[in-house]
Amino acid sequence: MKYLFITLIILLSCILLPISAISGEILLDEFNDSSVGNSNGISYVDTPNGRGAVFQCANESRIQYGFNTQIPKQGTLEFCIKIDSGYNYSNYTLKTGNSYALIFTTDIQGGDVYWPGSTWLYVYDSGKIYLRMIVEKYNTNGQVAVADGIDFEFGQWHTIGISFGSEGQYIMLDGQLVASEPTHTQELGRGGNHSTPADIPTIGESVSCFWKNNQHEGGFEGVVDTFRVSDTQKDWKVSLVNPSKDTVIGTIITSSEIFGYNANVSGATVTAIPYDVSTVTDASGKFHFYDIPLGECIFQIETSYFETLTKSVQVIEGATIIDAIELVKPKYQNMNPQDVDQLLAQLKAEKDAIILEKEQRIHQLTETLNDVETIKEAQSLTIISLKNMLSENNNQLISANNTIKEYAATNANLLTEIEEQKQIINTNQITISNLNSTVTEKLNEILQKENVINELNQQISNMYTEDELNSSVQTALAEIQTYTGYSIQLSKGWHMLSSINKQAKPKTIPDGAIDLILRYTNGAYAQTDTLIPKYGYWIKINQPCEFILTDLESSL
Repeated sequence: MKYLFITLIILLSCILLPISAISGEILLDEFNDSSVGNSNGISYVDTPNGRGAVFQCANESRIQYGFNTQIPKQGTLEFCIKIDSGYNYSNYTLKTGNSYALIFTTDIQGGDVYWPGSTWLYVYDSGKIYLRMIVEKYNTNGQVAVADGIDFEFGQWHTIGISFGSEGQYIMLDGQLVASEPTHTQELGRGGNHSTPADIPTIGESVSCFWKNNQHEGGFEGVVDTFRVSDTQKDWKVSLVNPSKDTVIGTIITSSEIFGYNANVSGATVTAIPYDVSTVTDASGKFHFYDIPLGECIFQIETSYFETLTKSVQVIEGATIIDAIELVKPKYQNMNPQDVDQLLAQLKAEKDAIILEKEQRIHQLTETLNDVETIKEAQSLTIISLKNMLSENNNQLISANNTIKEYAATNANLLTEIEEQKQIINTNQITISNLNSTVTEKLNEILQKENVINELNQQISNMYTEDELNSSVQTALAEIQTYTGYSIQLSKGWHMLSSINKQAKPKTIPDGAIDLILRYTNGAYAQTDTLIPKYGYWIKINQPCEFILTDLESSL
């Protein structure tokens, strides 16, 4: 009997413990004040189901999960979530309070470089869920699953599930399948830059590997209570629950006295006896009931290896959380040897099946790891190539920068020379302007004198005939022969004066009293400063003076 007890314990431990490990579930994040992902800007609050992660725009809240390690290329993602609003950036401009929200992506809301499998999951306050996956690089078209006109709204708790891969695209909401696209078989991938897909699967505001921060991202404000991941398609667990209904939630475990610790019990049948309603525990030993009437309810737990157990629970409005129910009495304790042998054979068969499935899973994971190592090696080579390119580009930039500095120095010298030339030009322009003014003044003076001469010519021609002038001149010349000089007091104005017997230049006391001296020759008056014999001269005096004319030789 002792041998049987030990054998059953070993077989039970083999069956009970690995169930969650081989059922397809690879991640269950319940956000009990922490996350199994890489979180940023996350705080935690109480929820109807325990604790949850708070997402806020101001904190750029996000939780990232490893691609192809925590998030598979094919499988199922499930959320228990409450969305308050969405937000997004459009070329650095933030828009909040959106009636739609991005809750999960392997890209960014505005889009990095599209690669096959780039994925977005949107929800709409109007009652819509939208799943989109890119099929070809750079091509914005993709495979889409849409659930529209459904009972989804912001500010309420919902469970959402999506499934993707070779079996198609599917969407679950609050326990109901609301969208199905079995021909959409694109695997999950991720966006990136032009050379490689490098974005990270993210709940909330994802990080771009192509654009600058807060240029084209987006996310949501709200709370996530649970996030579950399975590498098996349509492996619905969390999304089978409808949080808006009165819910009873519990967990079935084994007593620590059996294995030395508590083991989750999957596949146990739990029945609400008064209402003849049953459910089965999932891989983590959890079960859910909806719309159980309020008040006392008796729950019966049945398994293949433990005695049937009943538990009385007081059902309350909203969510009724039952403390873990422990199974303490294995069936073998009341079994005869034949029944024990039958049970052992059954347990062995189940154990062999589990071991086989586990080995298959290990083989799949090994292949996945090999693929990951191949990708890492390729990425490592790409990184080395990029580093070499960056180094070469850096050298080119340094050379270009030096050339720019040389050009800048040359330009500075040229600018200095240009400024100097500008100063010279400005100075020359001022000089030319002054010269132009002087020339203009002189021309005006000449014009004025020419006008005076013309007027005198006219006056003289009116006063004397040419014969009279010549006669007067000849008479004066005869008299001049005896003149060697003279002086005379003159008033301001015009005076007709004769020369002396020799060439002479007149003087005045005070100096500068002579404005103009005119001599009549060749039928017209011409300006002069020297008086020669045999001619008469019109002289304009500008002030009273003594006019003195003497022989030049005698004055030397």
